[in-house]
Amino acid sequence: MDESRYVKKQECGRCSGKGKISKTSKTTCKSCGGKGWVLSEEDEEVLCPSCLGDGITETTKERTCSKCSGEGHTVEIIERVPVMGSCYECDGDGEVLTSRQCDYCGGSGKYYTDNMCPACEGFAQVHDGSCRRCNGEGRVWVETDSSCCECDGEGTLEYHIKCPSCSGKGVEIRDYDEKIITPRRKAK
Repeated sequence: MDESRYVKKQECGRCSGKGKISKTSKTTCKSCGGKGWVLSEEDEEVLCPSCLGDGITETTKERTCSKCSGEGHTVEIIERVPVMGSCYECDGDGEVLTSRQCDYCGGSGKYYTDNMCPACEGFAQVHDGSCRRCNGEGRVWVETDSSCCECDGEGTLEYHIKCPSCSGKGVEIRDYDEKIITPRRKAK
């Protein structure tokens, strides 16, 4: 079959996918004449065994569905027609929101301050060499109760980038079955 066409199967609307159509008809019960009771051999009124007291009998007839020929689905040949529409990824904006770890707090969301090292009192040296607590810098980073001022304590920063799906154009060309068609570039 040509690539510009495809076959689409869908449930038959007439038979709801069953392949058969049932028709139920109601008639007056012939055994009791619609009364719902009959006389027994002892001349007593008893429940009609045919209609169970309703006075009506139901007859169901089944036939093969003519629309789907008993298959339960119909087949339709669809022409593939490209359609231009808003990009699903960015809703036509051309940009998407993304996030990255905050460089200022390292993703912790906490605010740190540098204080003088209590072990070496800021001299970066102790009697037997370089201070191990501050790695010879004389200052240490201490976590505070405050949130990071860059990311408001979230640990991540959000920013907009060009949509990778539509290359920032905001539109896409889609096939009938919603597959994105990538336009081919002409060779120079």
